[in-house]
Amino acid sequence: MRKLLLKQGAWVFLFISLFYILIASRYFQYFSDAGNVLTIGYLTLVTISHFVMLSLLTYLLLYVPVVLLVPNRTVAWVWAALAASMGLAILFLDTFVFSLYRFHINRFTLELLFGGAGGQIFEVHLAQYFQMIGVVLLFLAIMLFTSFRLFRWQQRRPLRGFRYVVIGVVFMMVLSHFFHAWADAANYKPITKSSRYYPLFFPTTSKGLMLKMGLVDSLSESSIDVGNSEESKALNYPQNPLIADSTAKTNVVVILLDSWYYKVFNPEVMPNISAFSKRCEVYNHHYSGSNGTRTGVFSIFYSIPGIYWNDVLSSNTSSILVDMMQKNNYQIKTLTSASLISPPFHRTVFSKVKNLNLEVKGEKAVDRDMNINKEWLSGTAEMAANPDKPVFAFLFYDALHAISHPKDFKGPFQPEWDYAKYEILNNDTDPTQFLNLYKNAAYFLDSLVGEVLRDMEQKGLLKNTYVVITGDHSQEFNDNKKNYWGHNGNYSAAQMQVPLLIYKPGIVPKQHNHWTCHYDLVPSIFTDVFHCQNKISDYSMGRHLNDSSARSWIMVGSNDNFAILEPGRITSIYFDGHYDITDDRLNEIPGATINTKQVNEIMQASKVYYKK
Repeated sequence: MRKLLLKQGAWVFLFISLFYILIASRYFQYFSDAGNVLTIGYLTLVTISHFVMLSLLTYLLLYVPVVLLVPNRTVAWVWAALAASMGLAILFLDTFVFSLYRFHINRFTLELLFGGAGGQIFEVHLAQYFQMIGVVLLFLAIMLFTSFRLFRWQQRRPLRGFRYVVIGVVFMMVLSHFFHAWADAANYKPITKSSRYYPLFFPTTSKGLMLKMGLVDSLSESSIDVGNSEESKALNYPQNPLIADSTAKTNVVVILLDSWYYKVFNPEVMPNISAFSKRCEVYNHHYSGSNGTRTGVFSIFYSIPGIYWNDVLSSNTSSILVDMMQKNNYQIKTLTSASLISPPFHRTVFSKVKNLNLEVKGEKAVDRDMNINKEWLSGTAEMAANPDKPVFAFLFYDALHAISHPKDFKGPFQPEWDYAKYEILNNDTDPTQFLNLYKNAAYFLDSLVGEVLRDMEQKGLLKNTYVVITGDHSQEFNDNKKNYWGHNGNYSAAQMQVPLLIYKPGIVPKQHNHWTCHYDLVPSIFTDVFHCQNKISDYSMGRHLNDSSARSWIMVGSNDNFAILEPGRITSIYFDGHYDITDDRLNEIPGATINTKQVNEIMQASKVYYKK
């Protein structure tokens, strides 16, 4: 009985692989370079072999153990349907994740979802829950019907030749890996680039073998040694002890708006912050250190690239900015809408802060944002009454990330969507109503920040407070017409550029148009507030914000992928060492080649905070 059910189940999952391939067709829209016979042939081999093997992997891991334990026909066909539905639902969800962020469901995604603050990071509308449930139920119904009919059919007419089908699929898989190994050695980009679009696909590279076989004349610089290793490296950060003024008493307040799209920073959408900017130094060409929250915040507090994240996390290395505040007896106040647990800023940025306030209470982002104001305003009178007890405050708002505002809040930008309908976004979507929802969220959030600024003015705190207002990263609305929505997807200005306002007591307001970066914040605060005597290179990849000398490049991103940004050029480098070179609108630059000497120099410069 077991042998019969295993055979029948194998055919069922082989047939169900057609559904895997059908869902995988959603990835086809990204194959912009697949216009030649060679690439089409390669993608045909990969698509068939990879998704058939994924379906059979589900069979081996989920179906086989249950049937061996419970050799019952009814259990077999029902469980086959359940297992297949699970796999199809995950693949379908991955296509949506990939459409938004251009990465697949992975460990980082799961940490965000289930790391203790998933509901704060991803706010899902009730209608979207029903849609997801509907899709799962639809998959289940189709799979139950399909599984039942196939088991019943095989009971009457047993199928044969399964091993020959599998041999054919394995042959296609081997052939596809051979093609990729050749493409990698020959730097044939249409194939190597398209290989990143399928989940759980890890193609073979073998430059030496291709050279020995005479299939390439010489090894092209098709990939870069990014030096990623799971082994933690010892940090030498800062490179020398920091020497600073221990008598500093100026309050420092960092107001961070998650996912702040720089194009909405104007008097129409954000009147309060725009009015305050007339009293500030404003940096009009400012970039985050990354396109996501984890390493975007990291770049603010550590002033070094996100490639150091894993090593900082494993060693619980505190931020030098927070260290400086504590060394000078500053009170540390954190009021954050999103929990400091996920990403684990409590183990990195604020790891030395005792009795750390991990989050502000509230069910939704807008509730927590309003509670940030309530808690902050309740303590400013004491702050004003004790000027000899300086404060470092971190106010982190989340309404723009959630793209929401209170239900009873009627924003001026209409019509708007009721909620962020990510499930219907595509390259042809008119962004107007979605953008109006975002603008209304920004208008609402601006009122909260305006309340904080007015209160500080009324209590005289602005006379002795250094204020930073910026975003952790931007939020794209398909600006480049490449079907990117949100963040974490590319390194163009649409996801990297954020507003930056710096208010200093007695400042002469000024607009700056030179290229600045989050790495410049710590050097500026250390210089302006603490008169730090160290070379900036001791602790930062940045410079003082007012240094307007030409900047030739900025390295941004994380361990998973990063980019080297140059004027008019973006070199995006992926975890496997492959890369893309585009202009600043994400169009590939014809004939562009990587400057290996420059990249090597940048990589070496970025690793100076490791012990040798």
